[in-house]
Amino acid sequence: MLKNSFKIIKGVGVKIKNLFIILNIEDIWNNLMDSVLCINMEVLIMKGD
Repeated sequence: MLKNSFKIIKGVGVKIKNLFIILNIEDIWNNLMDSVLCINMEVLIMKGD
């Protein structure tokens, strides 16, 4: 059940990414992903302290 949910989310993510590429705003998408990763890393570091 959970595995299928992840597949659906991943599929939707790919569709959104393709849409961003078509709209020629791939850089915005990449910056967004970088921001999300940075935030996640900061949260993990804070929890580690």
